[in-house]
Amino acid sequence: MILYRYFDNNISYGMKKTGRTILIAAAAAVLAWGTLSAQDDELMDRAVKKYLRGDYVGATEDFTRILELEPSNTKARQLLYKSVFEEGSRRFNNSEFAEARKYLLIAEEMDPTDTRVIELLKETDRKLGLSQKKIEAAESSVKDLQVKIERERSSRNEYRKQITSLESERDELRKEIDENRKLMDESRRKIEEYEGIIIKKQKTLFVTALSVVLLFFALVVFLILSLRRLSSSASESQYQLEDLQNSISEKLKKSDEESAALEERVARSINQMVDGQKDVVKQMSLSAAGKTRNDIQEIKDKLEQKLDEQQERLLDLLAQQAKALSTETTEKIELKGKDGRTIITDVNPHVRARADSVEMIPKTITDPVVAQKMIKPYLVDPNNRVRGNACVAMHQYNPEASIDTLNKMAASTDKWMRLSAAWAAGIIATPEVVQALRKLIDDVEERVRDRAVMAFENIADIKTELAQDMRKMINQHKRMKEDRGGTV
Repeated sequence: MILYRYFDNNISYGMKKTGRTILIAAAAAVLAWGTLSAQDDELMDRAVKKYLRGDYVGATEDFTRILELEPSNTKARQLLYKSVFEEGSRRFNNSEFAEARKYLLIAEEMDPTDTRVIELLKETDRKLGLSQKKIEAAESSVKDLQVKIERERSSRNEYRKQITSLESERDELRKEIDENRKLMDESRRKIEEYEGIIIKKQKTLFVTALSVVLLFFALVVFLILSLRRLSSSASESQYQLEDLQNSISEKLKKSDEESAALEERVARSINQMVDGQKDVVKQMSLSAAGKTRNDIQEIKDKLEQKLDEQQERLLDLLAQQAKALSTETTEKIELKGKDGRTIITDVNPHVRARADSVEMIPKTITDPVVAQKMIKPYLVDPNNRVRGNACVAMHQYNPEASIDTLNKMAASTDKWMRLSAAWAAGIIATPEVVQALRKLIDDVEERVRDRAVMAFENIADIKTELAQDMRKMINQHKRMKEDRGGTV
C-alpha cells in the first residue's frame, strides 16, 4: 500500500510534462503522414508510366517500394503482378530462361492459381532441364537430412547433460531465494518505518490529484465547446452550399433564356436581311426601266453594301451565340455501338447541336470568307467535340489555322481534347498532322493511343524519318496490347 502511494505520487508529478510530449508527437505524426502520402502518389504515377512504356523492370521496383510503404494498396499489387508476368514472358520469348524463371516464380507466389503462369513456368523448367536437377537435389537433401538426424541425436545427449547441470544450478538458486526472502523481510520492516513519513505527504498528494482532475475537466469542457463550434460551422457551410446550388440553377435558367433570345434575334436578323434584299431587288426592278446605266450601278453598289452590313451583323450574332453556349458545362458518357466499338457522346444537347452546326457550315455556306468567319469562334470552344469539328471544317479554308488548333488540342491536359485531336488528325489525313500524332501515339491514355494509331494509318505515302519512328512506336503499342489479350 505504501509503495503504491509512493509511485502514484511520482506519476502525478510527471503527467503534465507527458501530456505535452504526446500532443507534440501526434502533430509530428500527422505532418509526416501528409508528406508520405504525397510521396506515395508521385511514386505511383511514375510506376504506372513505366508500366505503360513497357519498362516492366523499373515498374516492378517502384510497385514493390509502394507496397513496402502501403501494403494494402490493391492497385499497386495488381500492377506489380502484371509487371513481373510481362517481364517473365518477354524474357522467355527472348530465350532468357533463367531470368524469366525468377520473374515467373514471383508471379506464382503472388497468384498460385493463374494457369498462364503455371504453364509458362513448366515450359521454362523444361527448357532449363530442371526436372532431373530436382531429383538430384532431393537425393542430396535426403543425405543431408540423415546427417542432421545423427547430429540431433548427439545434440540430445548433450542436452541431457545440460539438464543435469541445470538441476544442480536450480538447487543453488533455491538457496539464494531463501536468502533474498530474509532480505525482503528486513526491507518490509524499513518500509513500515517510512510509512509514517509518507502519510504526512498525503495532503500534498491530494492537492496534486485535485489539480489534475480540474485540468482534465477543463480539457473536456474545451473539447465540447470546440465540437459545438465545428458543428455550427458545418451547418453554416451546408446552408452556403444550398445557396450556391440555387444560384447555379438560376444562372443556368437565365443562360437558357438568353440562348433562346439570342437564337430568336438571329432568326429575326436573317428574316430582316431576306426582306431587305427583296425590297432592294424590287426597287431596282421598278426603277431599272427608267434609269441609266450609272443609276443601275449605284443601286447595285447600295445593294452590295446593305448585304455586307446584314452579313456582318449576322456573323456577329452567330459569334455571340457560340460564345454564350460555350460556357455551358457538360459531361461525357460512353455507349457501346452495334459493332462493339465504344462511342463517346455529350449529355448536354446544346453541345451536340453546336458541334453539328459547325459540321454543316462547309456544306451550306458557299462563300469561303463567310465560312471562315463563322467557324473561327468555334476554334477556341472549350468543348472537345465542337473544337474538333471546327478544326476539320477550317482545314479546307485555312490549313494553317486548322493545324495550329490541332497542335494545341494535342498538347492539352484534358484527355477528351487529346482524343478529339487524334480523331481530327485522322479526318484531315495530311502530312501536316504527323507532328501532332507523334505526341498522341505516346499518350498515357490507352484510348488516345488507339485513336492516334487509327489516324496515322489513314495517312498514305509518308516516308519521313519521323514517320518511320512512329511506325516503330505503333508496332510496339500493338504488341503490348496483344500480350494483354486486347485488340488495337
